[in-house]
Amino acid sequence: MNRKTVCTFLAIIIISTIILPFRAFATDNAFYSSNDILFYDGDACPANTNSSSVGSSSTGSIPYELPATEGKTGVEEAIDSTGLVKSGNGRVSFKQFASLGQAYRDYYITMRWTWTSWNWNGTNSGVDNKQLSWMSKAPRIVLVTNKRTGKSIYAAALESGPAPWTGVDRHSNNDPKQGWANPQKGTPSTYTGRVAGLPPTAIDALGAKQGMWNGKGDVLTYQWAPDQGVTPGPTTANATPDNSNNNCSSSATSGEYGWELSGANAMIYYDQSDSQWKNKPFGSGTIGQCGCGPTSLAMIVATLTGDKTVNPENMAAFYASNGGQTGGCESSWNWGVVAKKYNLKMTDLGKDITKAKDILKNGGLVLFSWTGAPFTGGGHMMVMRKYSPDGKIYIASSGGSTNQKQSDQAWDESIFTNGYSGPDVAGRGTSGYLKGMWGFEKK
Repeated sequence: MNRKTVCTFLAIIIISTIILPFRAFATDNAFYSSNDILFYDGDACPANTNSSSVGSSSTGSIPYELPATEGKTGVEEAIDSTGLVKSGNGRVSFKQFASLGQAYRDYYITMRWTWTSWNWNGTNSGVDNKQLSWMSKAPRIVLVTNKRTGKSIYAAALESGPAPWTGVDRHSNNDPKQGWANPQKGTPSTYTGRVAGLPPTAIDALGAKQGMWNGKGDVLTYQWAPDQGVTPGPTTANATPDNSNNNCSSSATSGEYGWELSGANAMIYYDQSDSQWKNKPFGSGTIGQCGCGPTSLAMIVATLTGDKTVNPENMAAFYASNGGQTGGCESSWNWGVVAKKYNLKMTDLGKDITKAKDILKNGGLVLFSWTGAPFTGGGHMMVMRKYSPDGKIYIASSGGSTNQKQSDQAWDESIFTNGYSGPDVAGRGTSGYLKGMWGFEKK
């Protein structure tokens, strides 16, 4: 049984929504998009001033994640120079790139691009117009590798799809056995269906086998091509699913005893009460009410991986769809799914503060669960970020001004070993105790 911890809409303004109907073609039924809400802009990664812009012959700063780094594929229809599919039922989403040459038509790729969130039935819920505009400006190139055959191709992002239900074993009522969340940005770690589609020439070049739902299809590897100026086609390069292919990196490193909140050794800090996401759903409430767990995880992942696109909103969506939220205003202690997704090492530290300090000294961060004063009136997840040789512990706690002030404060180590017993803090009572700790480190 999972142990759990309890945590203490602004009107969504639709500014400019581009309605872009499209279909996912080939062996699957067509589906269309609908635009209901504006999805939060995930482009928090600054441009790399030491490299050229995306689309040049040099590696550029790619500000968006791929929807999947591994997964199965299926055959899409061949297209002509206008982007029209062979059956004549419509054109691909980014049809303007089909006129660039036969290579772009023979080696195009469909994926559930993260400019929107995808529902199980193939519809989408909201458009990030900034990301959509970015994809429309130039052909975005994906490096695809078939690990079984050792063959790779560069493919141009010309189409959106396939629908999540394609190539998936599902219940008799058509619901997903993989627990697909509606809406879902990116791909859950438990999902086994197809995450991409390629035209026949590309499929042949990879030697790719299908048969997705019965487990016999090839699992391909995907990453943004380091050189976004290459022409689509076969290549000797190989894709590696290391979550670094979005080229978003941070130069920040930990200090001798851990992470600061500002300066050269600063970690990435998030507040669950930030207006950007506080009213987004999590559990029976919102991130502001219930999201201390995913907010703390977002701090850890964004800091250790350097991926600044990770934030409380998309972490909450991922965590909820992967067994991290089972009802009520609470997070399950299922942190391992996050460590696996972002290629981090996680260690259950129990209540051993010495082991926690070792993690911090090695450049990691420690997630911890607390009940009661001084940090909360109930249960709260926080991040242990630094210790000092004189027996002090520093934290990063989300949840408003009081918690932010406590994040600047040095706490006596004895609080974490013996529990808190003292004056009432912000109406949170006079006692509290540590429930558990988990260390996160780079592998």
